Amino acid sequence: MTRVLLAVEIASFILMGFVIGSYVDSKQGTRPWGTIIGFLVGLFLGVMSVRRAIDEISSRAVAGEGPKVVKVVRRPISVRADEASGDPKAFYYRGTEHKVEAVMSKWRDFTSFDKAMLGGKRKERDWWLNGCGKVNYRIRTEDGRVFDLQYDERKSEWILDKFLE
Repeated sequence: MTRVLLAVEIASFILMGFVIGSYVDSKQGTRPWGTIIGFLVGLFLGVMSVRRAIDEISSRAVAGEGPKVVKVVRRPISVRADEASGDPKAFYYRGTEHKVEAVMSKWRDFTSFDKAMLGGKRKERDWWLNGCGKVNYRIRTEDGRVFDLQYDERKSEWILDKFLE
């Protein structure tokens, strides 16, 4: 489960508790106690749901499911990408071409967008419009090896991030 889904899940529990508490307040005339209790119950259920998801993820990691990081590389590479989708078709590392058999997953990372100091306040730039994020790919090559590649849209640069097992 991704971070975004976890955030949506906890927010939906909180909102649901708030709405139910407000409804009880309007019917019973107990304002604001129903809303407060509903909010707190929603918060508790949301946290428990996220904890359950984290426990599930950690139990999978202990059981050895999913790829394990073998080596963190973080080196610029040359990539031949599909013109339509931008997905990698092959990459070159240390003089060897690695052809991509499958893109196993693709996700965006906006944690590195620029912030400017304007009038003493931090203001986010239009990073969603300018494409300043990083696009990450978990790929499998034709020889069965798994790699994490990253494309920095701001720098127009490909990085070989990790070797996975």
